[in-house]
Amino acid sequence: MYEKDEPKALSEVAIQKMIRLEVKHARLNRRILAQQVL
Repeated sequence: MYEKDEPKALSEVAIQKMIRLEVKHARLNRRILAQQVL
């Protein structure tokens, strides 16, 4: 999926941003699930 000319650093930053978003969503989902259980 990655462009071959794309600088490696740029793609690494994009991956880190995606990971941070995933972590945020996971935390939100956990909170919502916890509230539903209680």
